[in-house]
Parts: sequence; structure tokens; C-alpha cells
Amino acid sequence: MSFEKSDFASLPGDGNASWVHNYTASWVVETLGCFAPNFPAPTASQAEMQDFWRQVMWVSAFVAVLAVFSALLLTFFLCCCHQKPRTNVAGGPLCFPFLMFSIVTAIGVILEAYWTDLAGKSSYSAVGAELGRARDEFVYAAGQAQVLNSTSVMMTRNVESVITFCSSWNWAVTAEPSVSLLKAELSLLNKDVKLYHTAVSALPRLLDTAVDHSEDLQSWLSTAWRYPVLFMAAAYVGVMLVVASSESMQRCGVTCAIRTRRCSIPTLACTVTAPALLGIGIVSWIELSLGIATSSACLGHLDLSTTTWLNANVSGLHHISGIDRTLITYAAKHSDFDPDLLSMTEYYVTGVGSNIVEIALQDALYRLRQVSRTIGDYSSALVCNDTGETFDTEDLVWHVKEAVGIIRHLLRRLQPKVIYPYYSAAVHDGLCGASMQGFAALVFFQVVVGLCCIPMLTMTAGIFLDSMAAVRYDGGHQYSEMEMLDSHSPRTIYSEDPEW
Repeated sequence: MSFEKSDFASLPGDGNASWVHNYTASWVVETLGCFAPNFPAPTASQAEMQDFWRQVMWVSAFVAVLAVFSALLLTFFLCCCHQKPRTNVAGGPLCFPFLMFSIVTAIGVILEAYWTDLAGKSSYSAVGAELGRARDEFVYAAGQAQVLNSTSVMMTRNVESVITFCSSWNWAVTAEPSVSLLKAELSLLNKDVKLYHTAVSALPRLLDTAVDHSEDLQSWLSTAWRYPVLFMAAAYVGVMLVVASSESMQRCGVTCAIRTRRCSIPTLACTVTAPALLGIGIVSWIELSLGIATSSACLGHLDLSTTTWLNANVSGLHHISGIDRTLITYAAKHSDFDPDLLSMTEYYVTGVGSNIVEIALQDALYRLRQVSRTIGDYSSALVCNDTGETFDTEDLVWHVKEAVGIIRHLLRRLQPKVIYPYYSAAVHDGLCGASMQGFAALVFFQVVVGLCCIPMLTMTAGIFLDSMAAVRYDGGHQYSEMEMLDSHSPRTIYSEDPEW
């Protein structure tokens, strides 16, 4: 088995950082970012973090205020404002507003359910999935370090077997030069493998932390996002049931119809619709607050004036913008400010800095090249005087070629152009892309459908039932003689009520 020059050729580098794509904030991120305070630095105190979230919650509190206002206005209108029933121009029931808001609200609830499902699939779950794939790549790379270490041990044992191969040769002249050189090169190879293993094993821990946070947040959001849909559906179904039951009551007499309308709609508003509005407002408030905070991180609005160590050790930190800037600063904190790990993270994300993993692998490839040269130079000299046999270097050559193949495979697999798409898909497209659009769409539908259409549907349902009662009383509905003479008959109720 022989070596070829191509076995030890270095892989083409990415010195021009061609894999990096600068993040461009969407209009959603830009809009929410206008209301966002500066994102806390990684060294921020607990008080500073609390102050940041306090500002964010105050900015987004208008959604909760709108929900309270809608609930109070709806309750006041239905319980305190008994308006005179109205009919359409033809004298029929005033059904168009109710039908219109019924259709619009039904479509809105369906769209809200669709966006809730879509946001759940394309937001933090997608972020965690992409980060998980990147973590798996580095976990595999760390596992290959064990294989390289085992291969190096086998090569060392093979070299040491030269000592016992022949008892008659002149050790100092024949074997010692080659064995000493090989053992020295293999010792340096072991150091390179250990350096590689230390560096590559640190990244899975960082990515594990990010994946865990993403999964926890996704688990909480996937539950919270369902509540507005359930609240809207409950309010909508409640209105439809009251209208259907009131229509059934109207068939048994206007007296029942009026009592049902005067009791059922206000009761529904107080027990179902108003609490649903408050619930929708609270969830929308939390969602909008989280969206504003995320937009601040995506825009890179960080106060780094106090982080002198970071400014001194991250190359060109002030030239990094957007979410990349935020991620680099927090990666530095979670890596305990390890210069090698920080430089490697910066290299993969921005193309600036050095990649200790690639350096260690290239050095190991160089050591293997030296081992192959030593084998080629001294293999012909390892001849035993007694037997005339030459030491068989076939196993040693095989182990060298195996190690070279592993290293070249790792160099290809850990190239930035392979790893960076995971980062871009998770952070640029997921966290600051689809997630933010999902937040905006959910809050929009919750405000429009939940806080506007649901109250209007409930109010128009009351107006519609009033008009139905008026039309059936004044429009020639036939009642029995006993009902007409009853003290609680429609005629008596309408005549005693000044609003009629």
C-alpha cells in the first residue's frame, strides 16, 4: 500500500468568508424594534434584566388595555343600554350586521387556528431542529476524535514492534533513527488530536443549551397559543347558541323571546365573552412583549460599553450587526470567555477570527505526512542481518491512510459552508424571520378578531334578536286569545316598557 500526493493535499479554504450572508431585518422586526429598548448585555445584572422586561411590558401594554376597554364597553352596552328595536327599510329584522360579523368572525377564527398551527411548526420548533442538526455534526466530529486517538495508539504500538523484530541488527545505526522520528511525530499527532477533541467538544455544550432553551420556550408557547383560539371559538359558539335558542323561544311567544334576549345575551357577555376578551388580551400582551424583546436582539441593540473584555477579544465586534452581534456576545458569556472557543464561534458566524478545530486537523494532517515520509525513507533500511527480512510497514501505512481519510472527511464536514446553513436557517430565517412573522400575524388576528369582531358579533346578535321580536309582534304574528289577554302578554310588555 503506497501513498499518493493527493492523500495529504489540504482542502480549499474559505478565507474570503464567502459563506457568510449578512442578516437583513424584515419590516416586522424593524417596526417592533422601534419600540424596543436596548437588549441587555450578557454581563447585565438581575436588576438590569428586570428593567428591560419592565420597559417591554409597558410598551406592549396597550393590547391589554384594549382588551379591558372592549370587555367593559361590551358589558355596558348590553346590560345598561336598552335601545329601541330597529328594523330594516323593508320592515324586516335587522339581520345583515349580524350575518356579516358571523361570517367575518368565523373566517377570522379559522385563520387564527391556521396561523397558530403554522407558527408552532415554523417558529421555535424549527429553530431547535436546525440547532440540533448542527449539534449532531459536532457530536459526530467529537466522536471521531476517539477513533483518531485509537488509530494513533495502534500506530505507536506498530512502531514499537520494530524493537523486537530483529535481535541481530545494529539498533543505534539501523532502527533507532526511524523509530525515534516516528515516535516523535506520533506524539505530536496525539497532541493535535487532543487539542481538536477539546475544541470540538465545547460546541455541543453551547448548542445543547440553545436547543434546551428553544424547546422549553416552544413548549410554553405551543400551549399559550391555543388559548386565544379556544376563547374565540367559545365566544362564537356561545353567541350562535343563544341566537338559536332565542329563535326557538320566539316561536313559543314574544314574551319568552324578549325575556330570553334581555337575559341570555347580557349573561353570555358577562360570563363568556368578556372573560374571553381578557384572556385574549393577556396572551396577546405576552406575545407582543416577546416579539418586541426578540426584535431588539435581532437588531443587535446592545449596550456593550461596560464589557471591556469582550470589546478587546472579539475581532471587529463593532462591525458585526444584527442578531450575529447579539449571538457572539452571549456565546462569549456561555463559553466562560474561552478565547479559542469564542474565536471559533466568531469564525463560523461572521468569517472573522480563527478556527482552532481546522488548525488542529491541518496540523494532524501535516504530522501524518511526516510519518509517511519517515516510513518511506527508512523502510528499506529496516533489514534484519540474520534472516534478511525487511520489517513490514504495511500495517503502519494502513493506519496512516485511515487517519488521513478520517481527517479529510472531518475537514469537509466541518467546513463553514456546511455548518453555516444550520445557523442561518435557525437564527436568520427562524428566530428573526418566521418566528417574528408568526408573532405579528397571531397578534394581528387576535386583536382584530378577538378584540373587535367578537364584541361586535355579540352586540349585533342582541340587536338582531330585538328586531326579530319587534317584527314578529308588529308584523302580524298570530297569537292565541289567552296570550293576548295574559297580563304578561307581548302587548302588555311592549305597552308598559317605554323603550318599546
